[in-house]
Amino acid sequence: MKPWLAYLPDDESLTAALTVALGDRGGGSVAILDRLRNPHASAFPSEVVSCRLNDRQHLRLFCKYGGGRDHGAHGHRGGVSYEADVYRRVLAPAGLPVPRFYGTATGPCGEVWLFLGYLERCCRLRDSDDVRHLELAAAWSGRCHGSRQVDGDDGALSFVNAYHAGYYAGWARRTVEYASAIEGDFAWLPHLWQRAEAALARLLEAPQILIHGEYYSKNLLVCDGAIYPVDWESAARAPGEIDLATLTDGWEQELVERCQHAYCAARWPDGTPPEFTRTFDIARLYVHFRWLGDQPGHKLRRRFWRYTELRNIGERLGLL
Repeated sequence: MKPWLAYLPDDESLTAALTVALGDRGGGSVAILDRLRNPHASAFPSEVVSCRLNDRQHLRLFCKYGGGRDHGAHGHRGGVSYEADVYRRVLAPAGLPVPRFYGTATGPCGEVWLFLGYLERCCRLRDSDDVRHLELAAAWSGRCHGSRQVDGDDGALSFVNAYHAGYYAGWARRTVEYASAIEGDFAWLPHLWQRAEAALARLLEAPQILIHGEYYSKNLLVCDGAIYPVDWESAARAPGEIDLATLTDGWEQELVERCQHAYCAARWPDGTPPEFTRTFDIARLYVHFRWLGDQPGHKLRRRFWRYTELRNIGERLGLL
């Protein structure tokens, strides 16, 4: 047996789960033909499964398995069960261009197994050397956020995590707390914290819509010139500018501006609202707090550049 399969369901259990999840699509019978390791698996085990349905049709699925790992990040992520609900209750009914949702099953410990259509001949945006793909991703997000189908006032989104004042404030507070344990000149940071909470609270005044939450290039697939966001564990009701901030996080200013233009043109074809620039800057402020206030320890030294960016944005917003 391939060693990596020891962390995944056995063939018999997976076959039974797929038969139930696919239902009529599978014609009551599913046969597994091949299982391939997902080299990009991170928090949760996942694989690509080739199977044959009862009508002799072949199907390739991306299978992701929830578990007991604490991956919540102070309420930021919801896990595989939550991601499955986002696909089932929001993304699939809205017809958004994302991997096809095929169903779920329950594992032996009550964990959720998620089954999605596998996209062939695609690459992750982070592996693309074509900067136009970054603009395509920005436009995808803008079109999505401009759609009524992801409006936060829609009852269909009632189960989706909603960012609130305490959520934003927690990241800023932990950033100050964790910075005290590493070397650096952070005399300015408590002053920023004192004024940042009010600034971050302004994000609550912006339209609250469905966002991906971690719209980074590693979570975006490029397939035949189209963008397909994956890993929706951090989906939330919040300002759309946050997705643009994560997409452009750490990029050169020229690329940031190109993505801003693509996003705004797609979301607001009749003209960008005047408050966009400030809302986007506050969203970028939040993203830096989000990573610096995630957990203490050695990782903060690798994220040292974020303190510089945090200070720069704070000064630009008049908070320092």
